[in-house]
Amino acid sequence: GYKAPHTKTHIMHAATALIVVIVANLFEHVGAVSKRWCCLTELDLMPNAYNVGYGECPGGLLYYTSRPPSGPWPTDLDTLLLVFTTVLTNLCFVPGVINNARRGMAFEMVVGAATFVTSTLYHLSEVMDRRVLDMNPGQWHRLDNVFAIMSLVAVVGLWMDLPPGYHRDALRWGAMVMVVCFQELGPWSLLCTLIPIITSLLVFAWFLLTNPTHWRLYNRNMTRGLLAMALAFVCFFKGLDEQRDAYRAFHGCWHVFMGTAVYFFTRGCVTRPTTTTSGAEVRKEK
Repeated sequence: GYKAPHTKTHIMHAATALIVVIVANLFEHVGAVSKRWCCLTELDLMPNAYNVGYGECPGGLLYYTSRPPSGPWPTDLDTLLLVFTTVLTNLCFVPGVINNARRGMAFEMVVGAATFVTSTLYHLSEVMDRRVLDMNPGQWHRLDNVFAIMSLVAVVGLWMDLPPGYHRDALRWGAMVMVVCFQELGPWSLLCTLIPIITSLLVFAWFLLTNPTHWRLYNRNMTRGLLAMALAFVCFFKGLDEQRDAYRAFHGCWHVFMGTAVYFFTRGCVTRPTTTTSGAEVRKEK
């Protein structure tokens, strides 16, 4: 016989529809009030190539490089210090990526690997003042923005630790679409950065309200991850003042602590059997 849908399912569908409406209205509002974002990525292009004049592109929206791609790589001490603090510190994300791969968490592994690669190449291109793989710092920066924001959204997904299925996939890919669209709308806009993150936090808050027993799933690894994440955000905001942090040490610490947080979050997920591409069963550690 017919079985009526569970009340929790109705609540989930209503909440999802409400979030979609809110985000759509925010997207329309941001698009109406934001500046025109330039599509040029190099200042040495003809200013009228896209009917955009130099005066329409305020500082920070365009990137340019002064060193030719075929030229020598700089080896002065200041540059090498910046390579260490902004480029090599991205290696701290690798353990989390490996842990995701070992546990069969493919989505988190791919997003984490993309964050590691784009952040590394963005900072390398910026510090070396040259194109890398034929893309300038601005292009790498936009890609880094997409995957860095998506990594934070994926962290919220780790807190929920949903079982495989429709709801987990819908939240993951819906978040990816939202992040890409908002970064295309305003790659340097704080609001376009925050909307996907705040939306994921609202989903998490709703999840906790409808799953109060979820709090018992938190363990020592989750606690360590939250502590590392708190330190990461302190370093991130301190690193925004580049005049007082000439060698970007705080930004490097942001990489270190955030990579540490992701590693512990993946270890803190509830024990659940998963299947790898080879068919082998993997069990997550407690």
